Amino acid sequence: MGARQLWYFSVLVIAVYCNVATKAAAPVTFFIFGDSLVDAGNNNYIPSIAKSNFVPNGIDYPTHKPTGRFCNGKLISDFLSDYVGRPPVKPYLDPTNDESSLLLGSNFASAGAGILNTTGRIFNALLTWEKQIEYFKEYQAKVASYIGPESAQLLVRNALYSLTFGGNDYINNYLMALSQAKTDYTPAQFLDLLMITYKQHLIEIYNLGA
Repeated sequence: MGARQLWYFSVLVIAVYCNVATKAAAPVTFFIFGDSLVDAGNNNYIPSIAKSNFVPNGIDYPTHKPTGRFCNGKLISDFLSDYVGRPPVKPYLDPTNDESSLLLGSNFASAGAGILNTTGRIFNALLTWEKQIEYFKEYQAKVASYIGPESAQLLVRNALYSLTFGGNDYINNYLMALSQAKTDYTPAQFLDLLMITYKQHLIEIYNLGA
């Protein structure tokens, strides 16, 4: 594949919608996985150097304060919550999470994360795909303790899923100076690796009930 296709793939956002047609639809649960484009504050709670809990971040957010979102206002996931008339889901690591907030879903995204678990190591700490999935499993166990296993499975099955990965695999991995990935793979081979790995991720989350 050519360079143009590589850049088209640099940011990959996939959203799978289940029963989300209008604001009047049944209550929707959101699960968000990804990188800084959708990180709502998880990196606030880990020793990462990729943080945004300082101004001017958040100046246009409803609270006018930084939240850990890597932007001046709302994320696309926040706008989706607005659209269906629900509060935005909290970052999974937010210590204020309780039953009521977790039943709305959870945000597992972490700035620096990539399709590959080796991406983003320069940030000292982050929630890799592997870690985000580990927390998703932990989430399911928590919710099952609140509403029972069958209801928890139904909640997970009928949820909206957003996966936003890809940019860091280039910017903070392949295109970096002294990148081992650049030594090991041609651009086309690296893209193939990302696509194969991403497919495996989709299968993994599907097998967990998505």
